[in-house]
Amino acid sequence: MPININNIILFNKTLKFFYLEKKKEVSVINSEGLLLSFLLPKGCELKQKGINSLSFIYKSENKKIPSHVYSFYKSLANSLKGISVGYYSYLFLKGVGYRVNLSEDKHSLIFRLGFSHPIYIDPPKMIGLDVFKESEIYLSSHSLEYLGKFSSSLIDLRKRDPYKGKGVINPKGKFEPLKVGKKNK
Repeated sequence: MPININNIILFNKTLKFFYLEKKKEVSVINSEGLLLSFLLPKGCELKQKGINSLSFIYKSENKKIPSHVYSFYKSLANSLKGISVGYYSYLFLKGVGYRVNLSEDKHSLIFRLGFSHPIYIDPPKMIGLDVFKESEIYLSSHSLEYLGKFSSSLIDLRKRDPYKGKGVINPKGKFEPLKVGKKNK
């Protein structure tokens, strides 16, 4: 008995979708000219249903579906959402004297995080930057993977202090309550 995965992927109407059946290659172009190409795993098919939806189909005689098929499906869905809508991340700095500024060329970040020297960070080309109030950073990208890696590297510059709560903080990240300090007797 074959196993079928038949999931619908929705995307924005501004995308152009190309599927080469012989090569098992999928190409997607957005209105800005950004191109993504994928090679489909064995046993997978894509069919366009309507103006803004794709049907992802996997057929197999095995009772178990390989994990690479699920990961391909999720990466395809994330990429389609990324080039049609985009992803964003919001970080803020908490602490006395903690500041971030954009450089004069508006492409790199300058952090002052309580060290004896400023820290200069050049983001990947796929990441868009905005700085508000010298303590808030807005990151945007078409790639969820690049955005997550870059925002976690910024958080690693000065991790949140468990007692005072100072550091680079992602408000959507996991919530960790402050630890209780020493108590006077």
